[in-house]
Amino acid sequence: MSIFSDRLKMLREQAGLTQKELAEMLGMSQSNYSKYEYGTREPNLENIYKLSDILNCSIDYLFGKEPQRIETEAVPMLKDVIDEKLIFDESSSLSLPKEYTEGEPTFIYRMPDNSMTLLGLHKGNFAVAKMTNDINESDIVVVKLDDEILVRTISYLDDKIVLSPSTTKMAPLLVDKDKVKIVGRLIGIFRDFSNDEI
Repeated sequence: MSIFSDRLKMLREQAGLTQKELAEMLGMSQSNYSKYEYGTREPNLENIYKLSDILNCSIDYLFGKEPQRIETEAVPMLKDVIDEKLIFDESSSLSLPKEYTEGEPTFIYRMPDNSMTLLGLHKGNFAVAKMTNDINESDIVVVKLDDEILVRTISYLDDKIVLSPSTTKMAPLLVDKDKVKIVGRLIGIFRDFSNDEI
């Protein structure tokens, strides 16, 4: 058996789940799932993410790249902001180490464009942010402007807000403070290199 198989079985048992219950959560038969624990089959990428979420551990721990278990927490994906209320996609989340989720509520937002590429945040990558009103000059923020959610560097100019992209292909936006809803402050980036459009 492999490290993955051993850890999978151990984590499943610690979670108090049977093979059948975990297989159902993955949308597969128990006999196919049991092949994971016997080391005769490896999960696809989708099931790896699901296992990480369900078993509350990092993918690196599951596959033996981390010697100690780092507890994770599912972080919801921001879908929209309507009337000051944050709307999350119930079907999408990302497991992050608990150190990222302590304090203010944390959320992720999938970048819709390449507006922040000079900072390494590309279309399809995830911006990890904290819901907070504690925003400082030059923070990278998630904002709602008109009908659009943007990730930009923020600065202040009298009674205006300057929202600056991190690319030479777009210009900064100068807007009235009351036209912008600050949703959160960026604390990290989760990159899926296969989605990077450079």
